[in-house]
Amino acid sequence: DPDTPDEANDNKVVITDGNVGSVYVAHTERGDTANNRLEISGGTVGDVYTVTPSFGDAKNNVTQVTGGTINNIWGAFVGTSGDAIDNEVTISNATVTGTIYGAYAVGQYAKESTTNNLIYNTYSNAEGNSVAISGTSSVGGDVFGTLATGSAEGNSVEISDTSSVDGNVYGGFGMMGNAEGNSVTIEDEVSLTGTGKNVYGGYSVSGDVTGNSVEISTTGTVASTVYGGYLTGEQMEGDSTPGTASGNTVKVSNATATGTIYGAKIGESDGNGGFTGSGDATGNTVTIESGTINNAVYGGQTASGDANGNNIIINGGTIEEAGGTTSVDLFAGESKSGNANNNTVTMTAGTVAANMIGGYSDSNSKDQTGTGTANGNIVKISGGTVDGTVTGGQSRGTGSASGNQVTVSGTGAVTGMLIGGHATGTGTADNNVLTIESGSIPIQVTAGLADGSSATGNTLNIAISGGNSLGAAYAGHGQTDANDNKVIMTSGTVGTVTAGYAVTGDASNNTVEMSSGTALAVIAAQSGEGKATDNAVTMTGGSAEMVAGGYGAAGASGNDVTISNAAAGSSDTTDAVWGGTSDKGDAVSNTVTISGSDITGIVIGGKAQD
Repeated sequence: DPDTPDEANDNKVVITDGNVGSVYVAHTERGDTANNRLEISGGTVGDVYTVTPSFGDAKNNVTQVTGGTINNIWGAFVGTSGDAIDNEVTISNATVTGTIYGAYAVGQYAKESTTNNLIYNTYSNAEGNSVAISGTSSVGGDVFGTLATGSAEGNSVEISDTSSVDGNVYGGFGMMGNAEGNSVTIEDEVSLTGTGKNVYGGYSVSGDVTGNSVEISTTGTVASTVYGGYLTGEQMEGDSTPGTASGNTVKVSNATATGTIYGAKIGESDGNGGFTGSGDATGNTVTIESGTINNAVYGGQTASGDANGNNIIINGGTIEEAGGTTSVDLFAGESKSGNANNNTVTMTAGTVAANMIGGYSDSNSKDQTGTGTANGNIVKISGGTVDGTVTGGQSRGTGSASGNQVTVSGTGAVTGMLIGGHATGTGTADNNVLTIESGSIPIQVTAGLADGSSATGNTLNIAISGGNSLGAAYAGHGQTDANDNKVIMTSGTVGTVTAGYAVTGDASNNTVEMSSGTALAVIAAQSGEGKATDNAVTMTGGSAEMVAGGYGAAGASGNDVTISNAAAGSSDTTDAVWGGTSDKGDAVSNTVTISGSDITGIVIGGKAQD
């Protein structure tokens, strides 16, 4: 009866030597295949199909290879309809010249003739399938824990000992369904040497990519690009909801990895300098424990959508382009066209030759027309060295870079610039916090930097120890206005300290609070073309060669300097303290108050120079 399912269970094929063509252990047209077994210990074998149900499930089938040479291996091949569950392929001390599938569940699909979108009639799912490669095994092609047209959940690939793989590696490939909880483990002395190849914990075309992982602890070389989770973001016919990539992880120790590392990525290049695909990348993590990474590292990246809450953790190792001559990127969260908020970089040890950014909101066309924000991102460096610029959050278009935090403490060292929040387009940089507690510090630091707009409410905390010093320090630096920014200095040696700097606009209500330390100049506010109004410096300790409440090219009013139990001026300084000064405008209602302090030089309440 063609409508009555027939099962093919508990069959076994054993090959110990010789030359064998294609091998099928069990096949059904309609019905399940379960508990079948193939054992190969030697010989030369063509293509292996352990089980091949056309309409039915493949469950708990085992393919065990302990020697010999095989062309391609399908641990389970599910044809028109059915699922693949808990099938196992193990390869030890053998050679596979082609591709290995723990399970291959294809269903039926086609492409729509006018839109070229994928149309699927039936989906096959795959769950709990595995591939383990060990000993001195070598694989010339790709390795899939599973490939399914539907969902791929809980599938795995493990590569150990001195094995090698020249192709791509997929823990779980769920083409149109979800890819969830799949894993790839690469350990011992494994090498992945295929040029232009990739490692994916989980991969999907249009589903959700969630909780997949790649763990690399080999002492060998991994030449592949590594993705904890990857979503192309291609849309199904009639499906307007993009997939997401969340909770995916990559962990690296010992290895030399020459490809880019992504906790998760959404989208792909369109070949014209832009990107296709969409979806949110959320809560993905890359952890570097040791080893060498010769390329960029991204916690979560999306071509179109939000990259929020992603993480990079660096506890050791080296991240630099091969040869250590050119900086690469290290971004916890990056969106090519969307928001990059609440991402985190944490570094406790190691060496990074890269520009480090917590959250980066880019513009897909690189013309600063993006609208995404880079808000609430965090970078914490308590050990190790960063040779590059460190930024909490950076927006490239009209979006803001606000509420970001950067902290350098302990033995952390940074040789480039430190920026809390940076709006490189026309967005604002507001309420960012930059804290320097100790460590080796760069020549310039800015809590909030706006290249085309205002910087408001930013805070710079300076508590440098260990005899280190820094150059220019700004709480807020705005192309237009700089208002309500604050510097709090409790120790250290600094060049020029400025709470608010406005290039063309006004600088108002900015403050410097200094209780200890040494500075060449302490300035509450400065405007290159506008006014400086109601700014204040309060010194209760420390020393500075020059102190100014407000400097405004077009006017200075209501500025205040209070110095008690501190020192200002030097033998090289004529004007030691200014309440307010202006090149082209009035200097009105500025105040200087001094008590119990040592002032060398002239004290000026207000100075109008023109």
